Amino acid sequence: MKDSADTLFAAPANVLALQQTTALNGELVLDSVGFACDNDMVGNNAFNATFTTNTTATFTITDNGALGSESPTGSLVFNSEGTQVTAGSYSVPPACGASQDSGSVTGTKIAPFNGSYGGTFNSGTDAVVVTVTEDPSNYAVQVFGTYNGAPVSLSGRAIGGTFLASGSGVTRPLSLLGVYDPAANGFLVYGAATLDFLGRLSAGTKP
Repeated sequence: MKDSADTLFAAPANVLALQQTTALNGELVLDSVGFACDNDMVGNNAFNATFTTNTTATFTITDNGALGSESPTGSLVFNSEGTQVTAGSYSVPPACGASQDSGSVTGTKIAPFNGSYGGTFNSGTDAVVVTVTEDPSNYAVQVFGTYNGAPVSLSGRAIGGTFLASGSGVTRPLSLLGVYDPAANGFLVYGAATLDFLGRLSAGTKP
């Protein structure tokens, strides 16, 4: 959320740091859901940014995790409409057994999740069709649909370009992490606990 004309702030409950690599088939392999000090736990990272001009800002992420603390920093350059981060950089200091890291930053504004999506999980063996909706007032997410024809009902919250949702379906509890792909208007879906890749959901109602 924007605190004032010059600052931005996101509380730890609204920040999710995904550490990832790219698999040979082009899918993203998730290594963790936090920085080195988080011990794969969410809810530790507060985000603060200060605008130095109308389109540039510097930021700090305050990470107070189970294994210690660190403060990654960086810079952001927005387009004139404020809908994209066109350039930027980040620097993560050595902490909690991890070495220093740095790189570039890009990003895009994402509208609240709202639509029907279909696809297959588990290497194409399971057909999934769901409707995903987000309440923009509190970021609550609902996921309803079918998994191999059986009803599935999940609820959770949106965190940036992701959602975390859990509930009932397929004769057992489900807990999912969805990572939105704005270019394809779809989701890469992972098991929330193990970060194993389950499959891709694309816009539409066909698996």
